[in-house]
Amino acid sequence: MPQTSYSAVSAAAEQAGIPPDRFEIAILSAFADLQPRLALPPLAAVFSGADRELVNLLMLSAVNQIHQRVVLFQTSLAVVSLATDAILAAHHNQTVTMLDGILLVELRSLESALADPLVLQDETLLLPQQLNVIARSDIFLLWYGLELNGLPMFNNADIYTRVIERMQAVGGVMAGMTAADLIQSGVAGEQVVETPDGPVTLPSWSFDESAVYDWVQPGMALSYQADASLADEILRLGGTPVPIVPDFTPFAHPFLAVFQLRYDFSLLKQIDSLEWIQSEVAAGNFLLSMQKRLDLRHAQANRRQLLLDRFTGATEQEKQAIASYGVVIGRQVQQDVECVLFPERYPLVSRGHEEGEGYRAAEGMGQGDVAC
Repeated sequence: MPQTSYSAVSAAAEQAGIPPDRFEIAILSAFADLQPRLALPPLAAVFSGADRELVNLLMLSAVNQIHQRVVLFQTSLAVVSLATDAILAAHHNQTVTMLDGILLVELRSLESALADPLVLQDETLLLPQQLNVIARSDIFLLWYGLELNGLPMFNNADIYTRVIERMQAVGGVMAGMTAADLIQSGVAGEQVVETPDGPVTLPSWSFDESAVYDWVQPGMALSYQADASLADEILRLGGTPVPIVPDFTPFAHPFLAVFQLRYDFSLLKQIDSLEWIQSEVAAGNFLLSMQKRLDLRHAQANRRQLLLDRFTGATEQEKQAIASYGVVIGRQVQQDVECVLFPERYPLVSRGHEEGEGYRAAEGMGQGDVAC
């Protein structure tokens, strides 16, 4: 990574054996303690309103930079932990290298804005800069998802062929597994690929799905207990309708366990997203306090661990790798990426996304439809 102060601190945490997500929580905890003190004695006596907003801006920039680096670092670990396919791994590493440079550009952009003395002295100008930091972070994470999933190798039949052959080797209900079965069940989308022998229909998986499913071997003793409460939580948060549940009946363990876990992670992403967006709206100006950010990160980490506790037969390192591939990458970014990649999974294309409304109920939506 470029040697900015953030990457240097991240590297020091790594050398000390501090997990990336815990490092992020530690930084948030420190900022959550500092932020309210800015308006209390003795700091209140020496900090103007503009001074406080400048500190808020610098803290926000720091936590976003660290979160973005944590996401990149966690998926980099996952590539190694799951012995990810060489083509996938090379594409991931190339993407991370490119985005490292973008993180440095983000910092230079902020430095340029703060070089203007008028901005430093006016809290009404510093507040929009905070919103700009949030917007850049969301765009960065969306860019990461799209770059990661934009490689033509998803037309590569090798991964799908391997996964199907392994399913057939397990036998039982999967003895006659075909690509069409994967598509019809809903655990994969579909894509038509032109070959020298004519068009071929293949399953369509995202980068992280391809990496996780290709990791599964017939001899693994994987199992997973699905969490029925996740759908209820989405409904409680007003996130109707719940994403369509695939038909899992054609599958057996160990593949069934991973398919079910991945589906529950998709629900978890939506819950995390809904909570984050609702918290921003409740804040009035979309600027969350450091304490609120800390609370949301804690809640996300706890929900993630509860799902992993239901998944058995894998090492803790492998579990964390699977979770990292399914990590929430910012607000509703992951769902946005999936809507672009797999429109057949989310059949309604509404104006909600264009108007910045996120997910919403819309006239004519059927059960299982999601507005993108």
